[in-house]
Amino acid sequence: GADLPTRRVAALVSYREPALSSAAQAGMVNNLNDGLAWGLFPLLFAAAGLSLGQIGALAALYPAVWGIGQLATGPLSDRYGRKPFIVTGMLLQAAALAWTATATTFAPGAVAAVLLGAGTAMVYPTLLAAIGDVAHPTWRARAVGVYRLWRDGGFAAGALLAGILADAYGIHTAAVVAALTAASGILAQFACTKPTTDEQDMVAILARRVCGRVPVDSCGVVDNDASEIAPDGGSDIFAKVSETRQKLARTAESVAQTVEYSADVHADMARTRPEAHEHAERNRRLAAAERASAAALRHGELPSDADRRVIRAGGGAVGEQGDPGASAGASAPPPNSTGPTDPDDTTPIPRP
Repeated sequence: GADLPTRRVAALVSYREPALSSAAQAGMVNNLNDGLAWGLFPLLFAAAGLSLGQIGALAALYPAVWGIGQLATGPLSDRYGRKPFIVTGMLLQAAALAWTATATTFAPGAVAAVLLGAGTAMVYPTLLAAIGDVAHPTWRARAVGVYRLWRDGGFAAGALLAGILADAYGIHTAAVVAALTAASGILAQFACTKPTTDEQDMVAILARRVCGRVPVDSCGVVDNDASEIAPDGGSDIFAKVSETRQKLARTAESVAQTVEYSADVHADMARTRPEAHEHAERNRRLAAAERASAAALRHGELPSDADRRVIRAGGGAVGEQGDPGASAGASAPPPNSTGPTDPDDTTPIPRP
């Protein structure tokens, strides 16, 4: 089932699931930067001869750009995907840290603070959203909790690392943390960012039903001729899973409307042809299942097992064991059935 024990969720986020674990390590390194910025940078600026007012301004500039920038980077990552913002943000932070280590006046320090804030703004909301994209709703909160454990642990690790390195090698050791940040960004780039099996199922269930087969490979890249619902191979999967769910929901709603129209037509025909009544009832069951599936997809959930069985049966009766067509009268679809009995059948859905 979709629900998992907490120990397994912790393992998935920490090291087993590439999409989740890459986000966790990036979050930890990102906050390691924060520990360095709050603990070491004021000392670095003071050693360069800046006044307390200038040091305060630089300390405020970084979180100000970070906080305001998130208002833009969050929506943009919803539109263009998570990975570009995570990778670019980590590399931008690395460049800013290296720049800060060499800054000796206020102006270069201000530029570095702006760059560091911009990089953090690209990463901070996007990593959290990435966890929500991949984790199933039944264990999403636990996944976020484990992610936050690693991410917020970076505050403590950054402060300790900065102090140890500064004592051992001098106050300009920010370049070491810059190298770690760059490595984290590169790791996020090459990590396999794939959705969970449940997310793959969610994408495939109705896609296969109404648009033909939608194979999903081990890295979550959906390959389908129906480009209006499928992410292309070069796109990041984080945002695409949610986007595909919503498009599938709209497709299911459209199918439901067509099926309901067919049911109304057969209900009228039943006045002179009694056998049309069975077709009308079959189509109404199918329409109800399509609408329920659309609602589930819109809320980020899987369609229920019962709705899936009805859809696979093309609206026909479903036996007690859950097999389509196990009951009498469900062995063959009506002539104008809106759905194939075989879930792998890619026959287009005819309009009445």
